[in-house]
Parts: sequence; C-alpha cells; structure tokens
Amino acid sequence: MGQPPKGILTDQCKAIGKAVENVFEDVPHRLCLFHIKQNAARNLGKLPRWKEIEADLDHVVHDNFSIEEFEDAWKDMVIKYKLQKNTWLSDAYANRHRWALGYWRGLFWDGMSSTQRSESTNHGVKVYVNLNTRLMQFMNQFNAYCGGLVETEKDLNYQTKRNPFFYDNTVLAEVVFSKAYTNEKFLEVRDEVIGLKHTNIVKTGNIGSINLYDVDEKIPKPVWKATRRTFKVSIDKEKGEFSFSCKLFEFRGILCRHMIKVIHTEDIECIPEKYILNRWRKDLVRDYEGIKVSYYEPKDSSNVAQKDEIQRRHKYLSTLAMHNDETLSMYYEATNKKRTALEDVIGIRRTDEVDGFDWSHPSMNRVFGRRRIRPKENN
Repeated sequence: MGQPPKGILTDQCKAIGKAVENVFEDVPHRLCLFHIKQNAARNLGKLPRWKEIEADLDHVVHDNFSIEEFEDAWKDMVIKYKLQKNTWLSDAYANRHRWALGYWRGLFWDGMSSTQRSESTNHGVKVYVNLNTRLMQFMNQFNAYCGGLVETEKDLNYQTKRNPFFYDNTVLAEVVFSKAYTNEKFLEVRDEVIGLKHTNIVKTGNIGSINLYDVDEKIPKPVWKATRRTFKVSIDKEKGEFSFSCKLFEFRGILCRHMIKVIHTEDIECIPEKYILNRWRKDLVRDYEGIKVSYYEPKDSSNVAQKDEIQRRHKYLSTLAMHNDETLSMYYEATNKKRTALEDVIGIRRTDEVDGFDWSHPSMNRVFGRRRIRPKENN
C-alpha cells in the first residue's frame, strides 16, 4: 500500500506477533480482547466463582480508561478472588500493554478492540468460495463478492445523502454531524447525545483562556447497580481546543457526551473542523471511487460523475478568467460570492476572515455550526 498501517490488531498467535515486530517494528500492535476473554473462560472457567470473576474482569477491562485505574482495579480483583498464583492470569497481566484499553485509549482505533472486522470479511468471502473452489472460479467469485460490497456502498451513500436522519436542532452536535457524517456514524453521535441525561457538569476554574470542568456521569445500569464516574474536561474557546479524560475522541473519533455537555453549557456556536473526520464525511468523493477495476466502473458512480462535471466547469471558467484583467476580476468577485453563499448553507464559519480568505488552504481554521449568520449587508 506504500505505507505502514496505523495499527495492527491480531489474536495471540506468537508467530504473527514476531512477524509484526520484524516488519512493522514502529507500528502499534494490539491483541484482540475477544480472544483474551475466550482464553480467560478456558483457563478460569472451572473455578467455583467463575461467573463473579467474569463480571469483574469485564469491568476491569472495559471500564478503566487510564493505566492507573486499570492497575488498581486489576489488583483489587486478584486479591478479592485470591488469584495471585494463577499462572494464566499472571501471564495475561505481564502482557497487559498489548490488550488493556488503558494503554491504548489515547490512540485512534476507530473504537475497535477485537478482530471482528477481519472475521466478518472472512465469513463474507466463505459465502462465495470454499476449499474445493478452483483458482479461476475463485477469482470470479471473489469479484462477485467485491461487486456486492460496491453495490451496498452505493446504496448507503444514496440513503445517507437523500434520506438523512432526523436531528434535534437544539443540540449543536446533532445539527453539525447530521449534515457532515454518514447516517450510521451520526447514530453513534446521537447515542452520546442520549447519554446527556446521565451527565452533570460543574465548572472548577480556569487557567488563562482555558476553562476547566468536572463532568459527573451516572453509568447507565439498572438503578440498583448504579455507579458514578467523574471525568475531567478542559476547553479553550479562543483556540478551539477540547480535551477530555475519557479520550473517546482519540480512540473512536467522535465527540463524547462530556464534551457535548460542555459545548451546550458554554453556548458554543461552532465545532472546529479538526473534530470532524474526513473518513466519515458524506460530502467527499473518495480517491478509490475514481479507480476502474473488474467489478467497478467509476462512470456508474453519481459521486464521481458530479465531481467530474464540477472539475470540467472549473477548467472552462478558469480559461475564460485568464483572458484579461477585467475577466479575472469578474471571476474573483463571482467565486467569492458563491463561496460565502455555499458556506452559509452548509454552516461553515472562517476564523481567519479578518485577514482574508486563503484559497490555497481552504480547510484551515474552519468551524461548523448552525446555519451561518452574516451581517445584513452581506445576506
């Protein structure tokens, strides 16, 4: 692919682990949590208190977001069930930096902690081929499988643009991400918004332009098992910098309920573009959409067709604009008006407009919010 992966997630196969160390020595390598829990059941399942141990192990693994929290919770669990001499548990702990979430939550993994995506792809391919499939037949069947994925993606792209989900226009995060993200990813943001009913916020102070908050969250469990946690949040409104101790954005790429709560409390009108990831934007044409392969024709894509038409128009207009100074001035004036009009519809505000718009860096210093409000003379 021309570059190493951002991270590798595998089961506990030692041969694969050694190969990853040799070939991708600087790439983060994690172990699948699903396989860790399977091995736990296999090695600890015969203990008299296994059901209790299993529940506590889930809590230790999934509910501790920092290394310190994980270490304390693990120690308490081992002492509680007198497992200090258990060989498997000791080996798992020695290798904890490979699988414990506290060690990985500050890095982007799209929320993944298991090899489920790989396994689901394996399952999808096996629907089309088996051990007795001949080579030529395999290629034809594999192309059919990939073609099915393309058609599914086309349908999802159409649905997410033509039939966006309803959003609550009183919550900035829902307004912004319903316009920017695909339907499926927007639902993840909505889940965080729903979590606001379990979230309370208290301002604890400030350091210069940075405001500090404690966010108290009631973990959504049955009322008789209710527990609470407190997270730290800081926000610099001048620089558009958000920081949160749960590290959900770093790990999954979406704003957490704690940050959404602070945004609402501070009455922030816009979300900086750096918190809106291109990988889930529905208004972008992906590079791979323009590549012709045996199971995909770019000409059949409405996204590619629209992009090509826009590029043809730009090319023609640019040749007219270069005719003389008058036509160039007309082009500049017209494109500036259209730019501001389009930004108004989308809800984009430039934070550097005092110094003029820099067309060479159109993504710099952009923030997304509710429908943009401009001075009357420009509306």
